[in-house]
Amino acid sequence: MITAFLRCVGVASAFAALALAYPAQVSARPTGQVHVQFAAPQSEIFTLDNGLTVIVHSNHDVPIVFVGIWYKVGSKDEGPGEKGFAHLFEHLMFEGTASNLGGFVAPLEKAGAVGINGITTADYTYYYSTVPSGSLDRALWLESDRMKDLMSGLDQSRLDKQRAIVGNERRRNDAFPAGRIRDRAIGVIYPPDHPYRVPTIGLDEDLSQATVGDMREWFARHHGAASAVLVLSGDIDVATAKRKVEVYFGDVQPGPLLPEINRWVPSLRDVRSETVYEKVPQFQLSRTWALPPRSDRNTVLFPLIHETLLAGGGAALKRRLISETKIATDVQGQLVSGDISSSYTFTIYLAPSADPSRANRIIDEELARFFRAGPEADDLKRAVFQRSITRIANLETVSQIGRALADGYLATGNPRQNWEVLETYSGTSRKELAAIAETWLARPYNELRVQPVPEYHAVAARPKGALPEIREEPTDIRFPQAKSVRLANGMSVIHLTKPSAAIATVGVDLRRGSGAELALKPAAVQLAVAMLEARIATPGTSSHARAFLDRVTAQQVSVEDGHVALTYKVLPGDVPASILALAKNLEDRAFGEAELVAAKDASIAAIGERNAVPARAIDLYLARALFGPTMVPILTTSDVESVVIEDVNRALVALLRTGNLTLTVIAPSDATATIKAVEKSFGRWEAADGTATSGLPEAAAFPVPRIILIDVPGAPQSFVHGGISIPSSAKIDEAALTIVNEVMGGSFGSRLNMNLREEKQWTYGIRTAVERQPGGAQSLTFLFPVQTEKTVEAIAEIVREIKELSSNRPITEIELSSVVRAHTNSLPTRFESVDAMLSSVTEAARAGLPFDYDAREGKRLRAATLQEVQAIIPNISQLPVWVVLGDRELLEEALKQIPGYDFEVWDAAGAPAP
Repeated sequence: MITAFLRCVGVASAFAALALAYPAQVSARPTGQVHVQFAAPQSEIFTLDNGLTVIVHSNHDVPIVFVGIWYKVGSKDEGPGEKGFAHLFEHLMFEGTASNLGGFVAPLEKAGAVGINGITTADYTYYYSTVPSGSLDRALWLESDRMKDLMSGLDQSRLDKQRAIVGNERRRNDAFPAGRIRDRAIGVIYPPDHPYRVPTIGLDEDLSQATVGDMREWFARHHGAASAVLVLSGDIDVATAKRKVEVYFGDVQPGPLLPEINRWVPSLRDVRSETVYEKVPQFQLSRTWALPPRSDRNTVLFPLIHETLLAGGGAALKRRLISETKIATDVQGQLVSGDISSSYTFTIYLAPSADPSRANRIIDEELARFFRAGPEADDLKRAVFQRSITRIANLETVSQIGRALADGYLATGNPRQNWEVLETYSGTSRKELAAIAETWLARPYNELRVQPVPEYHAVAARPKGALPEIREEPTDIRFPQAKSVRLANGMSVIHLTKPSAAIATVGVDLRRGSGAELALKPAAVQLAVAMLEARIATPGTSSHARAFLDRVTAQQVSVEDGHVALTYKVLPGDVPASILALAKNLEDRAFGEAELVAAKDASIAAIGERNAVPARAIDLYLARALFGPTMVPILTTSDVESVVIEDVNRALVALLRTGNLTLTVIAPSDATATIKAVEKSFGRWEAADGTATSGLPEAAAFPVPRIILIDVPGAPQSFVHGGISIPSSAKIDEAALTIVNEVMGGSFGSRLNMNLREEKQWTYGIRTAVERQPGGAQSLTFLFPVQTEKTVEAIAEIVREIKELSSNRPITEIELSSVVRAHTNSLPTRFESVDAMLSSVTEAARAGLPFDYDAREGKRLRAATLQEVQAIIPNISQLPVWVVLGDRELLEEALKQIPGYDFEVWDAAGAPAP
């Protein structure tokens, strides 16, 4: 289950609103401000006699229904001795009742439900899932059962189990410095008696003392019908909703109505400054201010202040700190919104040897300038445009719409609030934003200085000897219509026509490939990718870059599986123009020295982050262990520093070969304009001789089973990633492989998760996955955090479970049918969002498979037999390779004793450590 302190809407919007049945339109108001026009989804609210509020949104495009229920209780409602009760109770809500002792998740998974989860915030606790329409009654029965009768199934063993799992969740969160830093920065602006003072995860001392009686009292106090809001979004009409909700929820008791705090915005008398030490690679300087509740217009408009001051491509403070003075390598901001009050934090990541005092002077200068004049007109126009389009693009599915309706209703009493906020954006002005910024950012704030922990070392113990003499000298799914064409120069174009898409999504896939990395310096390739991303993502001085950025938003560049993927969102009518602008932006095949310096600085900072927190690179370590250091390079600072401008320019030419390029568009319009634009822009690019080979070898580079330990001194738990190299998709039955993966660890109810999480409580959860690599290589992977003292036993349990598949515990017909049913029933949800569809099409294209390959997975699964499943077991029966991140002092000797394995210790760069 997920916890959140409040709602974080800074760098990424909290609720980006709206799915449309037809495209959005953009126009300019007389003031020059952008105004995005759209139609909000229809919804209806009704209330049962017992006080239960119900919001219904009807959308019959896909036969699924989002079911969400919000309880007006969060960590703000915890009294002394109860810190963490709201989150602990969220976990208990999945345990089941006397009528359903098997728990809440399994009955829904069997029905094909997806997205089953619960979230605790400071203000609310809510639970949701998306179910096939035919299973709506089952979902409502389960929700009403636990609302009425949860305590009938609660006993000491279930409380102890969930308390242990919450402890695992806390240890997982504590493994990353960012969470501790965030909680400290935000928490101290609230006085000790403020409801937001303590993070949602709570306090160990309170949780350890919680009793079954405490939980019964908490349930009675906070979980009546009158304190709940039920949302049904999808394939359901209002009349049916009223009938079903009355049947299942009409006899739930209303429960007490408790007093609540409506507003409490704290104030500091003076600036508060604190220095802490954490395992981070560079000095961090942050400021945190208190803001009004999220319903206040000042807070509603604050994302535009964040965008124009700090986050956007032309943001003044970002430009001064990074581009002009170069005293910072990154700036980030976070708006955390709540019903009682909110907060805003920005963090400056200082370059080595940079003076924090100078950074503070620049911050004060830019804030003063913003207070006087507000943002630049072009910056505000772009911020309104991008925030608006991102909101429309990001709320597409019935689950996203359902959550936005509930969020708006609970914040303001108006479920349409998350749509109407766009009118607020388009109606603001530079003067208003300047006034808001001055009102709140000119107040005293909390300054947090985060220093990297110094690397102190003591020499080996030596005899004291005698007291020295005194010396004088000093000491020192439903698949859209698709069209595919290949240009004469080898570039591929795929266009999917999806009439219901509100925003067009464009993906550009560059097949980087291991072959290119063998012929070039790996660091040069990675730096070229980073520089290409910077060229695409920031306006700079290029008119082509500005033309591109003025039309698009939500652009992202990622590197995965030997490919570089660029995606962005754009209004449907602007797809051709955006492609033309992108091509112009990419035609310059040479980087400058300034671009290389900036990329090197960022890369070296990222290497420092990886070395400080190796868990962020655990996937990379496992790939290196399976396929070898040549195929999977891990960069060091010296690798980066050795790159010269000629290296990255050669890499850029290799990356932008037309034979390596695939452009995919998903839009409500047909393919005609897209293909014309691609032919006009990319079609005149010359075809390069050959293309970069792509793919990892099928066989593991190191077939001997190994356990690799990467030392994380003082780690609160271990992170473990294991992998088995398996045949390519062309040589193995993929449907059978999917079934084996799901049974082993691919779902909540899998064998390994039930064993290690639910029965033994050693881990917060384990998941297995089939990782498909370009060129055919595949691996079955195991990823989980685990209590340090249980690391060896957990590995042994997984090895035992693998062996039992081919001996005394083969996969059963019941498991086969359960996986097939759940997987096939959940397929419609997989293709509901455009981003998911783009990802599926891209992966299929990379593997040389039909575009709708994943969409036809249900047919393949239903045809699978138990004999076919058992036939592939020998392919996964070898001992996995393991990468363990944890405290070497506590783990090394025990790991060496595991039979059948070679043992190695690596450093954070994937090299042998002494």
